[in-house]
Amino acid sequence: MFRRWVTLLEQAIVIGHLHRATGQSIEDLILVTVGDVRDRAVRVGDASYALEPQVADGLIDYVGACRVRAANSKYCPADLDAVLLFRDPGSRPLKDEKRRDLWRPTLLSRFDALGQGWLELAAQYPCVGIPGVDLGERRIGADLVKMRLFRHTYLQHLVNLGVDFFIVQELADHANVQTTIDSYVRVNAERLREAVDLLARHRIGWFGDKGDAHRMPVPSRPTRDMGTNDCGNPAVLDLGNAGCEFDRMCFDCAHYVADPSNLPDMKSEIHTINMSLARLRAGPESDLRPHHEAVLVARREGWRSKLHELEKHLEALPAPERGKVLAASEIVREFRDRVRNGGINFGGTELP
Repeated sequence: MFRRWVTLLEQAIVIGHLHRATGQSIEDLILVTVGDVRDRAVRVGDASYALEPQVADGLIDYVGACRVRAANSKYCPADLDAVLLFRDPGSRPLKDEKRRDLWRPTLLSRFDALGQGWLELAAQYPCVGIPGVDLGERRIGADLVKMRLFRHTYLQHLVNLGVDFFIVQELADHANVQTTIDSYVRVNAERLREAVDLLARHRIGWFGDKGDAHRMPVPSRPTRDMGTNDCGNPAVLDLGNAGCEFDRMCFDCAHYVADPSNLPDMKSEIHTINMSLARLRAGPESDLRPHHEAVLVARREGWRSKLHELEKHLEALPAPERGKVLAASEIVREFRDRVRNGGINFGGTELP
């Protein structure tokens, strides 16, 4: 049942992409054969449709998997071009014949379990097939999806959420907690490293340049700045905001550099300033009130400018790249929050 379900999910995603590319009905698409895919185009009935590069590459990969699966079957037909792209995973051909028409196409009713709107949802996946590595950029074959992967996914999610390693060890039934650390914390560290390397290409500095690609966007010690980086001013580190002439206006300081993972920090800072302005304006009049209002407004406008700068940079990225940057931002933010909340330990090595 698991194998059938995974196969149907893969078929649904491929059909979703073909439906969006051709406009043909599901009834016609499930009859497409391996031989109908030629020269980065697909033939549906009497019509041929050119495919976009990403869809064509994914479909060629899927067709290759269909060929291999059919060739390794004891019911392999004489003509592999006649193999259906969407064979019903719950049926088998007659044993006394090896003809294409004895392979039943997937029943449409099998997709009902996916719910209404599954066709449009399936077409939104970044690859033609079950998304695999590279944040869904490439597909993995249904044959590679194993039941045991659900165990790995569950345990990895626990580690990512900061659950105590000894609890994860107990749930994993590992004899030694070091096995848990080596198996799952190491994976988390690799994900973080890949995310940081990706965000380094989307870091914006003080003058709107790309910033310092070698500067780690994760604070290594508590600071009072907005959270973009460690401030290099010793007075700020020792005394907090009282020692900083910019007073939480790091956007106007040479140490400023930010990437898309800092967007929530900026929005939070702007919200805090708006709340402070509202309280100040609702309070009694004083000689210092105009000055305080001017400082808060200047601080808010400065952060808004930097926020719009980053958002504009994100919007200009191609959709696949933007998706990867946002996913990497979530990974870095998750780690950064754990550092801010008291540090994190990777296999006995405490971060500075």
